[in-house]
Amino acid sequence: MSPNSKKPTRAQQPASRDKKRVTNPKVTMIGDSITVRSTPSLQAALPGITIDGQVGRQLTTAPGLVQQHLSSMGPNDVLVIALGTNGNGGLSDFNTAISEAGNRKVVLVNTDCARPWTASMNRTIQQAVRSHANVSLADWHATIAGKEGALLVDGVHPGPQGQQLFARTVANAVHKAVN
Repeated sequence: MSPNSKKPTRAQQPASRDKKRVTNPKVTMIGDSITVRSTPSLQAALPGITIDGQVGRQLTTAPGLVQQHLSSMGPNDVLVIALGTNGNGGLSDFNTAISEAGNRKVVLVNTDCARPWTASMNRTIQQAVRSHANVSLADWHATIAGKEGALLVDGVHPGPQGQQLFARTVANAVHKAVN
């Protein structure tokens, strides 16, 4: 730069410098047995993640669980809700949980299991995503479609490779939500 040259103003600098990429967001995840089974892979994919998973957990518990975790979450943290495998609950449960989260980014994980309510639950999740500006989707259903036989041990729960794929699906959605 010559002495007579002016330093570019912020407005003249490339847009890529204006926004800092978030490479390691703080994440809290509530989920069911899919989350429990995938915990080591999730911890590897999202270092520092807080995981509250429980076998058999229902979507109806989501609002109360979000409320329980709020005191340990910062305003820029990401909340992941991976409930729906067990069927009970609906749009009002998602809406209440999302409302409890405030302005935080929320990632909903859809489901892929051999259960009669899967399609209905995934439509409900998609409706919740469309209804809230701060909510996005980790599309587990599309990611694993056609690979269930190889990656799910019982038509529902991921085996080791499926766990890694589940974790990457969640991590990719989290990173997309914050960047």
